[in-house]
Amino acid sequence: MPFIKSYYINKIKLTNVPIKSNNFDKFELLIIRNYNQLNKLREENYRFGEWNLKYINNQLLNNCIAISFFKDKKLAHQRWIATCINSKKFVENWPININWKFEACWGNAFTLPKYRNNGLNKLSIKECINFLKSIGIRNVFFTIQKKNYINVKSYSKYNIIKIGEGYYFYLNRFLNFRITIKKINEQ
Repeated sequence: MPFIKSYYINKIKLTNVPIKSNNFDKFELLIIRNYNQLNKLREENYRFGEWNLKYINNQLLNNCIAISFFKDKKLAHQRWIATCINSKKFVENWPININWKFEACWGNAFTLPKYRNNGLNKLSIKECINFLKSIGIRNVFFTIQKKNYINVKSYSKYNIIKIGEGYYFYLNRFLNFRITIKKINEQ
């Protein structure tokens, strides 16, 4: 059965966001940058039970960076960052012009249901900002589903700039496409 999802295409100017230390009382933050690091974590008994390891491996092999939160060595939440053109198509497939010297994008965030309502999405956003600022990134791009009100609220304090809107049309499991309806702002 066909359906439509609508999205905002957004930007945050990181130079306007202060770096803040976060409190991770319940969760351990790990930034996973490559396949070897993932294997080392597995050797150290970090568990990825309900997650698709093939997907994670593919992301890492394509230069994506994972901001990951663990609870008792079990992966609870992950958000992906692209800092180069090679990794962008695995993280954010909307047509966004990015200057990779000073800009990046993030996406594909997911929290396992049993860890939701613990503030992991907000922590993940903050840690992505901290990480990107630490490597000299000035702007980050991302999309939000318009009807994902919890996610929209998570971003509310970052003065996001809406740069466009778009729609995904899903005709069936194998046939879908996106349309960028309008560009709002190119700041």
